[in-house]
Amino acid sequence: MLLLPGAGARGLELNAPVPEFTAPDLAGATRTLADFPGRVTLLLFWQPDNPRSCRVLCEIADLQGVYERSALATIVSGAHQKAEIEEALKGCRNRPPVLLDPDRVIFGAYQIVALPTLMLVGPDRLLKYKIAGFGLQGVGEVQAHLDAVYGREKALAAAPAGPPDVVRRFGMAQQLLKAGMQAQAERILESLTMGHPEFRPAWVSLGYCRVAGNRPGEAQAAFEKAMALDARVADVAAGMAWVSWRRDDAAGAAEWAARTNGNDPNHALADEVRRQLESGGRR
Repeated sequence: MLLLPGAGARGLELNAPVPEFTAPDLAGATRTLADFPGRVTLLLFWQPDNPRSCRVLCEIADLQGVYERSALATIVSGAHQKAEIEEALKGCRNRPPVLLDPDRVIFGAYQIVALPTLMLVGPDRLLKYKIAGFGLQGVGEVQAHLDAVYGREKALAAAPAGPPDVVRRFGMAQQLLKAGMQAQAERILESLTMGHPEFRPAWVSLGYCRVAGNRPGEAQAAFEKAMALDARVADVAAGMAWVSWRRDDAAGAAEWAARTNGNDPNHALADEVRRQLESGGRR
């Protein structure tokens, strides 16, 4: 049974308290909101038979993974077979916790009107943000909100972690790129990826070098290496949008472009891809 003490009288306006709950997870263990401590807790309401829900499920799990002081709980609304839920989770590299709400008690208490719905709950257990019925483009909005309200350590905004010599050489490559010395920067980045293949920032930067060099196949290979090292996609999404567009994959280009936001230093590339898609431009 699902329990929400005193939830019926609580509203879900911004900065209002959210209901507490008790619910089983997929293994049958009892979980509560307090089991997901963090600077902010993301609550994602979804259903495995709702295509929009399934499209954003893994993206939200990936996004939450880069905010170290956040937590994520996903809540399946309605009666669904465990096999259905597991099938939806197969595509997630970062498997999110799943709580079961078969009688839609939490669903009602949280006043859910469309799926998927995401709520951000602050450490004070007040509702800070909510978005309902969103798709992949909404994931970018969620990230922008997290960046603006809660902040995070961005790999692109701070010196990346790594051996001092690797970080120094990577910084040199970035300076060469700013100076327009593309070929010299690319040689350094290629050397870094060969000698230190675990150093993700070099793969990301190399991918964008290859975008600038109009080499979609090589760019995609670099971006895929970066994603294999870390599930984040926000810093490669603009590049992958360009790769998909160059290969006349309009649907793929639109999906990747939707994963970017204004905080991405390469968002102008994604904006250009969107303009080309809207105008019917092909490469």
